[in-house]
Amino acid sequence: MTRWTDRPLSNAIQTFDAVFPLLLLLQAIAWLEHRSPAAAAHAETHRTLGDRLGRLFDRVPRWFAPSAVAPLLVLTAFATALRGRLDGASDLPPVLAATASLLLPMCTLLVTAAAIHAFRKRRAARRARPWGGRALGHRLLNPLDAILCALVLSPLWLWTLLMDAPLAEDNAKDAIAALPGPAWTIDHDARRKTLTLSGEYQYGIAAAFAAALEQHPDVHTIELAGPGGLSREGFAIADAIAARNLATHAVGDCESACTIAYLAGRERTLAPDARLGFHSSWSPVALYDGDDSDIVAHLRHRGVAHDFVRKADDVPATDMWYPTNAELLAAHVITATH
Repeated sequence: MTRWTDRPLSNAIQTFDAVFPLLLLLQAIAWLEHRSPAAAAHAETHRTLGDRLGRLFDRVPRWFAPSAVAPLLVLTAFATALRGRLDGASDLPPVLAATASLLLPMCTLLVTAAAIHAFRKRRAARRARPWGGRALGHRLLNPLDAILCALVLSPLWLWTLLMDAPLAEDNAKDAIAALPGPAWTIDHDARRKTLTLSGEYQYGIAAAFAAALEQHPDVHTIELAGPGGLSREGFAIADAIAARNLATHAVGDCESACTIAYLAGRERTLAPDARLGFHSSWSPVALYDGDDSDIVAHLRHRGVAHDFVRKADDVPATDMWYPTNAELLAAHVITATH
């Protein structure tokens, strides 16, 4: 769970976004205290920040809460189903992925605004009733409304905090990073029948690599170097290498997702100054942190020793382990050094 300390400011903002509506509900409960006309006049001239924020919801048109809640709940169900369907798509563009993961937080915000608006309107209506109705609303109905709102909204905000907000942030970063253009290069050496792939594993690198292989069917060796990136792109490149039974050769620092592609080689060699860097996988979703089952299975499928796999899996996602050539040979990660 290193993610929470890696990005303290981002996580603090997400936490605030998640708990702020519930804090407003708690503040609304505190406002249920019956006030005399003199106390109300005093409060009118000494309004707190919470009072001012609460009155923002009173400015919403009266039709908003009764008319918007049902469509918003339908949209929320649709957004949840869409997220479940798109989660299995490995080639989803980051822009579309970010948009899909933003739908549910947007619905949560709107449902929260509608719920607080409706709560304040009902509380105001109860205050206008005769004394008996006011006492019942103050002592029982208003707190029940607030608790019901909190129970309904809490799962939505927990999902937003733990799942969709981090995913949307991560996908948006991927989309922004891709704006200047590809962060990788693919070079073909006809004389040596070699394809050199270097750079960051961004969205689209696997498709570009597959196209290069189709363009140069004579290639028998893939030279790799790069700082890693998206593991799904690394797995797609690994599948293309394994399908053609190609050899892999690291010519620089090949780290993280790059090692996924490297391990797919029929023969796996290192240049004299090359290094392989391993660490555990990272996910923007807290519930998935430490879930390295795909990478562990990939290493074991390629014949890597269990002790080596366990050691690589113990390295934090923010760190990097560079095994020696002797360790790599002993664990069957490489077949030879050049």
